[in-house]
Formats: sequence, C-alpha cells, structure tokens
Amino acid sequence: MLTAVGCHWCEEAETLLARLAGEFELNVVTRSADDDAGRALAMASGALFPPVIFVNGEFAQYGRPSERKLRAILSAAASATRQESV
Repeated sequence: MLTAVGCHWCEEAETLLARLAGEFELNVVTRSADDDAGRALAMASGALFPPVIFVNGEFAQYGRPSERKLRAILSAAASATRQESV
C-alpha cells in the first residue's frame, strides 16, 4: 500500500486492512508515495493520490478505500490461490 503523511484515507485503509486481515491471509507492506519508488509505482498504476492498494502486486484501488470492492478483490484472489494449489 502506498501512503502519505497526513493522509486521512490512508489511515482508513490501514484500519480496513487490519480488520480484513482477520478474514483473509494478508501481508501488508506499506511504502511512502512520496519517495521515488512510491511515485513510480503510483504512476505505473495510474493512481492519482494515496492510498494506493495492491493485491498480490496488482493494482486494486486508490483514494478513499471501499470495503466492498476490496473484499471482492481479496475473495477472488483467495479463490484463485486455492485453485492453483489443487
């Protein structure tokens, strides 16, 4: 997840991801959107502002976090992972 200092939506995203970690197997990595690597990631994903959330390295959403959308993305990723291991 790309974050920025003083970003209210980033705080919301962190809280949401912490809550969803109880349901999904998550490994949350946070990177600053203000350093060169963070800016490059944001530009590559087309995100205009933080937070930027990636699932399994793929762009998921940016801006105000949507629990419904993120839950759907995480469910699909978990299903794909289960199918790959069968």
